[in-house]
Amino acid sequence: MLLKKVLILIVATLFFSFPVAAQKKPEVFLKYSKQEGAMRIVIEGEDLVIGKTHTAVSASHIKIDFPEVFHLNLPGVVPFEAVQAEKSLSIALKEKGEIKSFRLASPARIVFDVQGPDIHADKQAAIILSNVFVIDAGHGGYDFGMPFKDINEKDLDLEVAKELGASLSKKGKKVFLLRKADQYMPIADRINFANQKKPDVFMSLTLLKRNLSLM
Repeated sequence: MLLKKVLILIVATLFFSFPVAAQKKPEVFLKYSKQEGAMRIVIEGEDLVIGKTHTAVSASHIKIDFPEVFHLNLPGVVPFEAVQAEKSLSIALKEKGEIKSFRLASPARIVFDVQGPDIHADKQAAIILSNVFVIDAGHGGYDFGMPFKDINEKDLDLEVAKELGASLSKKGKKVFLLRKADQYMPIADRINFANQKKPDVFMSLTLLKRNLSLM
């Protein structure tokens, strides 16, 4: 009689525990990182789950459809809205941007790189506005600057200024050199010259301790 009760108990335990084990949801991990206007969102999980997902992206939204019900692990507070449905995950970004996605293995994961629109706007503005350059080759005339063996600093400054000016001119920029020859220009004259040209960028070239620096 006792043996029969034990067998019934074992069978009942196996019967009730089997559905629980069979219904265990796969783990899916959401990770993210941010740096200088860019953000990376990573969805990581088992190969059989991540490999069968389908993704759709727009300027401010990411949707991931999974092959089965899953358990989502979030890293705490995230800078976007993540909403889980039964077999899908929706990520709503606060701002529109350019989204690129790719897949990686070991472990299986989907990577979304989000580039903020402010980065592109800053680059475009810099390209548009920086059209006029004034380049000041330091020293000149009786002001030799620092000597390097048989070379004077003033000569190196002028040579670099001319090469830089030529390079910018080839790119369609308007370039003014404060001095084009070995001549001395007082500080006041340099300032007046630069103010008259109203440049977007002013560069003063000076060699110190054998290193060229833009001041």
